[in-house]
Parts: sequence; structure tokens; C-alpha cells
Amino acid sequence: MNEQRIKQGKAAELLVRKKLEDLPSGYSVLFNVDIAGDGRSSELDTVVVTPTGVIVILEVKAGDLAADESGHVVRSYGGKQKDIAWQLGRQSGIARSRLAGLGKNLTIRSFLVLPTGKLEGVGIGIDVDRIIDADRMAELCAVISDCDRLPHSQTVTKEAIVEFLQNNCVVKQSLSSISETLDIRCRELSAGLATWVPRIQSPLAVVEVNAPAGAGKTQLALSLLQKAHQEKRSAWYINTTRNIAQRLQDHPINQHTAFIGTWHELAIEETRAQDPASIEPSQLAQYFDEVSEAFVQKLAQGTYSIDCIVLDDAQDLRADWVVALSGALSADGTLYVLSDLNFRENQTVEFTESVKVTSNETARVPQKIAQVINEFGLCKEFLVSSSPYQGEVPTFFTYSGPAQLLKETRRAVDEARSEGFTDDQIAILSMKGRNSSEILRSPTLGTEKYSLKQPLEEFKNRRQLFSEGALFNDTVRRFKGLQAPCVILTEVDFEDIDDAARSVLYLGMTRASMSLKLVVSEEFAEKLAACL
Repeated sequence: MNEQRIKQGKAAELLVRKKLEDLPSGYSVLFNVDIAGDGRSSELDTVVVTPTGVIVILEVKAGDLAADESGHVVRSYGGKQKDIAWQLGRQSGIARSRLAGLGKNLTIRSFLVLPTGKLEGVGIGIDVDRIIDADRMAELCAVISDCDRLPHSQTVTKEAIVEFLQNNCVVKQSLSSISETLDIRCRELSAGLATWVPRIQSPLAVVEVNAPAGAGKTQLALSLLQKAHQEKRSAWYINTTRNIAQRLQDHPINQHTAFIGTWHELAIEETRAQDPASIEPSQLAQYFDEVSEAFVQKLAQGTYSIDCIVLDDAQDLRADWVVALSGALSADGTLYVLSDLNFRENQTVEFTESVKVTSNETARVPQKIAQVINEFGLCKEFLVSSSPYQGEVPTFFTYSGPAQLLKETRRAVDEARSEGFTDDQIAILSMKGRNSSEILRSPTLGTEKYSLKQPLEEFKNRRQLFSEGALFNDTVRRFKGLQAPCVILTEVDFEDIDDAARSVLYLGMTRASMSLKLVVSEEFAEKLAACL
């Protein structure tokens, strides 16, 4: 009976998902939204966020529902009757409590959706106008659109609501005035590339932009995609960094762009390759290489005609794959290749002809942190900080073994807290891989006081799920594309200061917008000192 009910429930959810595909552009649809909080656990079946930021909650139920003798809408679960109206009210209450952190005057509308059934009898617990049964399923999108036209005065943007609901486990910018104001100012300063690069007019089909972390390359990519949409030209956005690709997928521009995602996602889609989820983990590297090579061959056939291709983080792709993308351009199309050549371990792409744009300015990295990056020789070109925040010289903590590693990382956290950073402003990033990291093997830094929010081997809506914990903890490579006010780099230990080590150090040290702390092995601390 339970298996049958589960199947019926899944069928009902599929009907709703299919119907929601008819919504106009500008609406964001999220499924199975976790709204756990304050010791309570709950999940919303479907949430639609309208273009003006109205939150529409859809609770989907399979089959018919009935009102009991007292008028309450109930359903039998395992021989017991559950009050559906009470259940929906509880969920709505938890959702409102969780969403209250975003701001006041949020407009939330809740509906009970019965795609395969009807409500029998009259239930006093639910307004019939809030019930979408099988007879009204054709009206579902119209009902949601009507919610967008309701008068409301909220100031929270749709994008902020969607990001909050998705639980991306991204370290949020501080709510304190200094961090928020600094973040806004840095974004304004890094908008230069996005302002004038799209204005470049040239007969050459390739525009190469080389700029450091925090220079505004993602803002530039968004500007190029918006320009292509305004001119009704086709566009692809390709990245190797999933964090950045997912943020653009959540942006309204995704509705008007032919493709936004990673290189491998595009290659799999265009070659109709086997789902990577079905591949043995040990065979994945070979699988991705084979899919990429098949895609490169398809690009060479001249079957595409894309007007604007934006390749972000191009330094992470093989040079011949990057060059192959020019074969997908239309007759007057442009390939924008955005790179940060300070990642020394990656290949340099050579085009026969291209417009080259180079910058060495970063608006994100505080002035004193940029100074230390230069002193360690981590950049190919001198890094210039245009951040209005001077900051402090990074603090170094040294360790000689696993026990001392945890202790020194705790000391770094204590120092960050004493400086006024809250736990949600701190990112603890390991310089080791997930399988070799001591930090990522423990849910705490030795005591429950230092609980860690770490990546799990689980995903929801293609989003990484994280464990419960107060302090964000992941590898530095997986944090690429993200930033935090205070970054603690731990397990900093390399055999040599070679190009690979410089690249990872550069990546980690450019994640901090205000404060940086490094927990370094005693041996590597001596090697760093020799660089000065």
C-alpha cells in the first residue's frame, strides 16, 4: 500500500512539473525545498517564485481528499487519519519563519494541488479558492500568474529569494554594514570589463580577456549574454566551475540563452552521450575525455551557428578544446575567451588572430592581501588591488601534526570571531583533496563548539547537500568562484613551491574579501619564508 501511494505521489508531482513548463519566462520553479529550521524539519513539494518576488507554495497530493464529519480535510496514513489542513498550516508557518530572515512584507501564497483527484465534501480548514484539483489543473499557471499581479510592497528581489530557497551552502556576505557596503562597492569597481568589453567592434571572431580573480569576469559574461538577448542573437555560456555556472542558471538570463552550464554538460548534451551517473567512478575521467573528443569532432563539422559564445575560466580546459569552439560560431559570431593566467599549471591557448584584453586589477582582494600575494610571487603579473578596503596582513598559524592542525585551525576561528566575524561569514578551506584531508574527515574541529558544515555525497536538484554545522568547510578547489569575508586556509602543506602550489595558493588567497588566515605546516612555512 505504501509503495502504491509513493508511485501515485510521484505521478502526481510529474503532472504538476509538466504543467509548470507552460509558465512564462521569468518564473523560477524549485522542487523539494528543504525548509528545516528552529529544530523543525519539513519540505515543500514545489515553490514558484514570480518575476516580482511573490512566493507561491504548491503542496501536491495524489488522489481524492475528503472532509470528515467536523469539516476537517483528512487522509489516512497507516490506519491513522492526518489533518491535511493542519499539516499545510504547519508547513506554511515554518516557511514563513525561515523566509522572515530575508526581509519584511514577503508575499506568500499557498495552494493545495490535486492533479489526479478532487476534494469531497466541504472542508472548513482550507479555502476552496486555494485548491487546484483535476478539474482546475488547466488553470494552474494562470492562478500563479495572478499571484504575481497582487499588490505587494516587498523589497527583496526574486534572485535573492531563489538563492535562499536553493540552500546552495554558499557562504553569505555579512549582514553587518561594513561587509555589505564593501561587497556592493567592490562589485561597482569590478564592473569596468562588463561596461566596455561588449562595446568592442572588430572583424576578428575571438576576443580574449585575461584578468585576475575579482576583476569582474562573471559580470562581463552576464553583460555579454544580456546583450545577445537584446539583439536577439543566440548564445552559449560555458564554464568549468560548477558554482559559477549554477549561479547564472539561476539568473533570469537563463530563460533567454541557448545553453548555460559546464563544458562537459554541453558535450554530453550535444553528443547524446550516456548519463555519467551510470558510469563507474573509476571510469569517469576516461568517459569525460571521450565525450569531449566526440564533441570537438562535432564542432569541426560546421553544423552550429552560434552568435555569441562565452567561455569562462578557459584556462581550465585543454587548449585544443578551446580553439575548437570557434567552429561553432555563425558567420558574424564572436567567441569570448575569459581566463586567469595566474593559474600557472594550466595550458595557454594560442589563437592565430584575436583581440586581446588584459587587466591586472582586482576589486575583491584587499590591498594588504594583494601585497602578500605579490611578495610570494603567486601571480605572473603584479596584482593591483582596487578594493577600497586596505585590510590586514594575513595571519599565519603553524602546525606539526594532525592534533596540532585541529588546534591551530580552532585558534584561527577564535581569532576571526574575536575580530567580529560571525560563523556564516567564515569559510574554512582545506588545501588538501576530500580524500586526504584530516579536517574534512571530522564533523568538528575537535569539539562540538566548532561544528563543521561539510559537503555530503548527496545532491538535490543537482545541488550539493551539506551536513549540519556552524562553520562552512570544503576544499579550496570546490570553493572556486565563491568568496567570503573571512577565509581560513588550512592544511597548507606542499612539498615544493612549484606552479601547482602557486596556483592553489593564489586560488585560496583570492577568496577573501576582508580577512585571510593560513594554517601552515612548519616545513612549508619555512619554504614560504624563503620566498620573501
